[in-house]
This record gives sequence, C-alpha cells and structure tokens, in this order.
Amino acid sequence: MHDAALVVESLQVEIQQRRSAALAVDNVSFTVGNGEVVCLVGESGCGKTLTALSIMRLLPEAAQLAGGRVLLGQDDLTQLREDEMRRRRGADVSMIFQEPMTALDPSFAIGYQLTETYLAHESGSKAAARARAAEMLDLVGIAGAEQRLGDYPHQFSGGMRQRIMIAMALMLEPNVLIADEPTTALDVTIQAQILELILGLRDKLGMSVLLITHDLGVVNEVADRVVVMYAGEVVESARASDFFANPRHPYAQGLLRSMPGLTPPGQRLPVIRGRVPDLFAPRTGCRFAPRCDQCQPDCQAARPPLERVDDQHELRCYHPRPFAE
Repeated sequence: MHDAALVVESLQVEIQQRRSAALAVDNVSFTVGNGEVVCLVGESGCGKTLTALSIMRLLPEAAQLAGGRVLLGQDDLTQLREDEMRRRRGADVSMIFQEPMTALDPSFAIGYQLTETYLAHESGSKAAARARAAEMLDLVGIAGAEQRLGDYPHQFSGGMRQRIMIAMALMLEPNVLIADEPTTALDVTIQAQILELILGLRDKLGMSVLLITHDLGVVNEVADRVVVMYAGEVVESARASDFFANPRHPYAQGLLRSMPGLTPPGQRLPVIRGRVPDLFAPRTGCRFAPRCDQCQPDCQAARPPLERVDDQHELRCYHPRPFAE
C-alpha cells in the first residue's frame, strides 16, 4: 500500500528452548494505513503481543526475528542498528503496554518517566520537557497535571495509570501507535473512556493505530480493519464492516458466536472446543483443524494458504461456509 503508515511483511519470530525451536509468529503480513485503526484479534497465545514487540524490536530474550520486514515509511525496522531503532521508538512508532503497573517504574515519579522519554529524543531543556509532560497529562484527562507530576504510579488508579501510559506513548506524537490490550482489567466505564481517548487523539494527531485485543465488542466499536490471528498465523483479514457481516474462517465465526450479545436469553453460550495448540507440537495441515467442526481430510493433510477471496478480504481455509448466527 502506497499510503500505508506501517507494513508488516512475512514476519517470523522464533522461540528458542534448550533443545528445540518453534515459530510463534509464522509468516504474518498486514498493513496499517495512514489514520487507520487496525485491530489484531485472537485468543491469548496466538502471537498478537509477540507481533507487536517484533515491530518495536523489544522481543524477550528467548525470542528472535527469523524473517520478514517491518516497513515504517521507507525504512525497514528489522535492518536498523539498535541506536537507530532507539531514535525511532517513541518518535515514529510507540507502544502502550498491556499492564501499566508493571510497565511504569514504581521507583520514579511519573514526571521523571515522562520527561525521560522527551529528553531522550529532543534537545530541549528539562523545563520544556516538564511542560510537555504536563500538557500530555492534561490531554489524556488527568486533572491537576502539573501538581501530579511528582506522584508515583501507586498513587493512581488503574485507569489513570493507563492514561499515563498513553501520555508517555504520545509524548513525541508518533505516526503509529501500538496499543496492546489497553483496556484489560478496567471496568466498562473506564474502558469506554480510554478507547474514546485513543480515537480522539488519533483524529487530533493524525496517527495510525494498531490495537491488539481479544474483545470483539471493542473491535466493533473502533476498527477500520480486522486481522484475525490463530496459532501464530493470520487466518482472516477484512474490513471491519465485512468481517462482522460475514466472517468466513471457522475460527473467526467461533469468536463471534461466543459473544454474549449474540446468544438468545436462556441458551448456553457457544464456545470453541479445545485450546490453542502447543507451539512445539508437530504441525501438519490446518492449525485450527483439531477444533474445527468443518474439518475435512484435506484440512489435515496440508496447510491452507492465505488467499484473497474478495476486495481487501483474505482467508486461510479450504472449506469456508457463510456465517449463520
């Protein structure tokens, strides 16, 4: 896409164990257009967070990039030296991490943590950095921003800590914001406020957003496009309107059917049987086959390719069926 803010091409991430290795992210490709909100969805363990950490070049020690490209503008982030990548983090692409209490350092006041981000990239004074930090706290809706710069993370509620993480991620107004389940463990009122805040800042700053979540209710509210991952690979990708009108992969259909709002009162909530497969188990055929009610012999014999089935709609399935609620 010529107008894409972020392009992920054939990304592979390998997890190393003492005597074996496995691809936790296997040939994942997607784009995030300028000003677009793309939601990356799937169960826990499907590779969503590892994909985001790969983009940021912040993989844990046991994981390493094994292939693919991550294009931010014209630059391939996977090929940058570490000092070059440090200059891009925060300034051009930034990330809101899943748990603010562990992402924020409890030993330092939030003012120090916010200004540290600014001073690492800008040549301004500490006074300018502090003014910018107060401005960002005010922007994300924290009252008395200037006075609260001296407070520590434990002095804020979970929702407020998440707002601080958003402020930190936006200190330098990046072109791309990656939000890794930013509303996890928050009550529905605060969740709505955080999502409204992110979308409002997207409109105000003109940035693109990659939102990682397993909550399809959230996806329905905010997404322009949806990318569904299962067992480390993309199984379906579509415009949000097309996805919710007619998901075609059995896994995506199962996720939608398991939403409480789609189940008539008094009926048992449908669930997807089984669980995400072990990364280190032998892989043959479709990775969803052991849990799929539509499985045929060819599904178990060979892995389906990801193919374009419609305009901006890609699918990895040999035997798709129309979605029936």
